[in-house]
Amino acid sequence: MFEHVIKSQHLPDFLWSEEEYESLGVRIELKVRRQVDRGGKLLCNCPVMPPDSDYDVEVSRHLRPAAYHGAGPASMPMAETRCFREVIYRLTRKSSCTYEMDDSPPVRINRDALAATITVARSMGCILPEQSQIMRERFLDGSIPSGFQRSMLIGWNCSLPFLKKLLNIQRVTLTEDSARLVEDSMTRRVFMTDRLGVPVLVITTAPELRNPAQAAAAATLLRMVTSRTPGAMHRQSALRFDLGIGIRGAGFVEVRGLDSINTLVRVAHYEVLRQKRMLDLSAEVNRRGIDMQRFASQDVTRWFKSLKKTPQDVVYAVLLPGFRGLMRQAMGPNRELLDEFVDRVHRIACLPQNMVLCSEGPEDFVLSEVFAKADRLMQSRRSDVIFLLVGPEESVKWGVTALTEQARVLTDGGSPEVRRPLRNGETTFLMPDTDSSLRLPETDMPAVPLHSDLNTIDMPWQIARDMQAHGLSAQQIRALIAKRAEHVFNRMCNLGYQPTLAAQLTLQFWKPELETALIEAAKEALNTYSEPLQQKAFIKGRLKHG
Repeated sequence: MFEHVIKSQHLPDFLWSEEEYESLGVRIELKVRRQVDRGGKLLCNCPVMPPDSDYDVEVSRHLRPAAYHGAGPASMPMAETRCFREVIYRLTRKSSCTYEMDDSPPVRINRDALAATITVARSMGCILPEQSQIMRERFLDGSIPSGFQRSMLIGWNCSLPFLKKLLNIQRVTLTEDSARLVEDSMTRRVFMTDRLGVPVLVITTAPELRNPAQAAAAATLLRMVTSRTPGAMHRQSALRFDLGIGIRGAGFVEVRGLDSINTLVRVAHYEVLRQKRMLDLSAEVNRRGIDMQRFASQDVTRWFKSLKKTPQDVVYAVLLPGFRGLMRQAMGPNRELLDEFVDRVHRIACLPQNMVLCSEGPEDFVLSEVFAKADRLMQSRRSDVIFLLVGPEESVKWGVTALTEQARVLTDGGSPEVRRPLRNGETTFLMPDTDSSLRLPETDMPAVPLHSDLNTIDMPWQIARDMQAHGLSAQQIRALIAKRAEHVFNRMCNLGYQPTLAAQLTLQFWKPELETALIEAAKEALNTYSEPLQQKAFIKGRLKHG
């Protein structure tokens, strides 16, 4: 019965069969993030406030490179610092302090948020350590002023009932939330800090989900689990999902910041499709026997001065040998291989997308003459592709490197990277290798003892089993669990209502602030009327008129 409770009922028609995903060797890892409000933020004394566009002050910062273990010339820190982006943080006096701006160390650990997370981990059956060390994980998109996110491991290695088998959980962690992005351009990013530092419960599954439908069911299950966390927040954006997706022969890709299960399903499918197309095109590239020695770039500014936007701009031509006919190949419903090249240059070199021109781009009479001249300068062959990059010299040179790197990625069939979801469910390149395995101990706080004597909470499968005994449908059970209203349903049954009617009344009329009034009205309706329709009408009228 619980299988029907967590199974999504509205999957898109374009999904493939389970056998097709299985044949590709699809593996999916799911992260579910739920904000928790238990007495303030995680590592300072500031309160948790609702999202708000008002702010009192702006703080401007720039990311600067620093030498540390694991940083190389192609690493993400170098990629971000090359952009010279200004990062703006908008703060309110009510919910911000010097800790959030990285001007002071952590104040203390939020013991109530920690206890709530331990309660969930124990209820799931996780292994808990005696103590946990707060760790620093690098976060370089500007959403955390310090450049790293503090988190701590709470539990690991447990299994939950799932689709006639088990859903293996790798770990449960408690972390601080990042700032909310409100503006992103080539020159600056703007963040609201209303959610910065809010405690977040994170549950990570093993990479064992095999298709988008299973990912949706796992997300539904973990959404139910996290919703029962003491202090769990249920406002918009309080629940978010991250996906790790890979197919056989391709790199494992992370997609961050999914806000709904419907979006999650679309992203999972389109990312599988994109990786499959990447492997197909890789096979074609290798079949052609492309000569990597012929990759070339050249400063052609003096021949293409008309393309410059400012006097300081330069123009570089890049030759990709043997790539003719590949750039317009579809990677999804609305994206082509050319978009993969342009996106990487845009993110790594900070060049506007309209300053990355390709000889296989949209047909344009003026550009056709431009590329005819570029072909002569680069001595290209009919099988080659030419790119023209326009912008500041340093950015253009990094753009040349990004194009070469994307060509190598295509040749290899893909690479580990982080991608951002688009509105239609497709994804775009966000950043290269994140070095996510690199975590360093927090130096400002000692290890934190974890108390294992806390109470447990009922898990969704336990609640569903009890409701199933009352004869409720899977839809009613799912709705009651989602509303966290099973205790009201039980009270209605104890009053003498039939379970099905009790579920209907609870789902139709219950709100936390009306619970006492609902129970009193239900008692009076039961004593006054015998027909369910009359009882419903009476309760509705009583609640409406107080």
